[in-house]
Amino acid sequence: NGNETPGFVMQGDQIIMNEAFLKYLSAPTITSGGNPPAFSLTPDGKLTAKNADISGHINAVSGSFTGEINATSGKFSGVIEAREFVGDICGSKVMQGVSIRATNDERSTSTRYTDSATYQIGKTITVMANCERNGGTGAITVTININGQVKTAEVMPYTAGIPAMYQTVVFSVYTTSPVVD
Repeated sequence: NGNETPGFVMQGDQIIMNEAFLKYLSAPTITSGGNPPAFSLTPDGKLTAKNADISGHINAVSGSFTGEINATSGKFSGVIEAREFVGDICGSKVMQGVSIRATNDERSTSTRYTDSATYQIGKTITVMANCERNGGTGAITVTININGQVKTAEVMPYTAGIPAMYQTVVFSVYTTSPVVD
């Protein structure tokens, strides 16, 4: 267009250019402008970037992350330390005991478990009913209901001469429901 501008300006030991296209660059250190610089690459390979979008494969032998990390899958080998998990890794709940004192007396207890995750996670729910019998006749019928799946067990028929008898009834159910009754 007839206007002339210098390709670069030399000032002291610096060369200043507005734009450059380099097919091949060899430099011991590359640093962006700004104070502090937003980007820096040193001869030992240390890369510092204040706001980077990186795609592809990253291979690192050590380091740390801060802030939020989103991933759809992954694998960790070694120890994971976390202050908080969303979703239950292992949960337990103790229900109030039930005491039956008379013949043909019927009692029940119930509890509700709610998973803290915001989506449905598969889990195995296990109920252990610890039964103790001190005398009496006949058997004790124990029914465990987990979200509509039922197990009924007849336990501890009375044996003369034994002052107390103990038996545990266990029932496990797999569910993805976040609420278990």
